[in-house]
Amino acid sequence: MLQPIARFSLEKHLGPYETWGTTSALYADGSATGRHVPGFAIEVQYACGDGFVLITSYDCPFEEAQNFLLLDRAFRVTGREFLGVMYGSYMLMKSYVVDDSRIALEFAGDDRPWILDVRPDRWRRSRRLRLVRSSATT
Repeated sequence: MLQPIARFSLEKHLGPYETWGTTSALYADGSATGRHVPGFAIEVQYACGDGFVLITSYDCPFEEAQNFLLLDRAFRVTGREFLGVMYGSYMLMKSYVVDDSRIALEFAGDDRPWILDVRPDRWRRSRRLRLVRSSATT
């Protein structure tokens, strides 16, 4: 079951944007986790049974890219998808739970939502992520 949460935050970077690197320290309930994840801003976050889903961005106007991260209970990244292109934008405008294993994602200027599939993987006894373009229009 996917549930929206507000548990995680990322470190605040200092200095010029160009010096920040590509990852940020991850905090859970205000405490350091000892983990780093790609991105500078958390767009949305969900609990998903045996872990968490984070959607992060680089907070860069006109070149928005999204990281879709699956974390286990120890906050390790166990699955990852990426959506972005140079000089293009995938600015996340809206996300919502479709059912127990899918999140719909709507991006600025895009007439079809994307689906983030967070399904159990019976072979690995964990979950996996898969990002697909929906055939339906919004």
